[in-house]
Amino acid sequence: MEVNMSPNLSSAHFEVNALMYEQVVFNTLTLAGVATRTSRIGLKSPGSEENIDVQQRDISVYDTQCIKCENCDTDICKLCATCLSHQLQNDLTTAYLEHTNKVRSQRVIPPPMTPEHKEDFTDLPERDRLTALWFKGMCLKDTAWCN
Repeated sequence: MEVNMSPNLSSAHFEVNALMYEQVVFNTLTLAGVATRTSRIGLKSPGSEENIDVQQRDISVYDTQCIKCENCDTDICKLCATCLSHQLQNDLTTAYLEHTNKVRSQRVIPPPMTPEHKEDFTDLPERDRLTALWFKGMCLKDTAWCN
């Protein structure tokens, strides 16, 4: 969608397209985190809206493996609640919100996968590798996360 859309394509000229234009704008703003489908009215503190949308249990993956983690050396252990860095937790929270707000958009990175996906992501930088591994864990929990 262009910023300077031709006046001939405006919803005033083509009313049948008005809803489509509105959906494109709303979906883009929702994906970017600017718009939301839930009201923030009545929240007690300014930062509390994040706690409403995403909790630790929402982003936790590999629960059975995490029970066995004694230190934070392996990539899977780095995704466990006890080892999760603040920065990675913020990244995963953002990824979770992007996924739940994607409406009709599709994820580009990491590419769609299946629960049987065997890629090890070792060629990626650590932050990207952990995020891709997290998406794999979410895909194992719920196939809606696979693409």
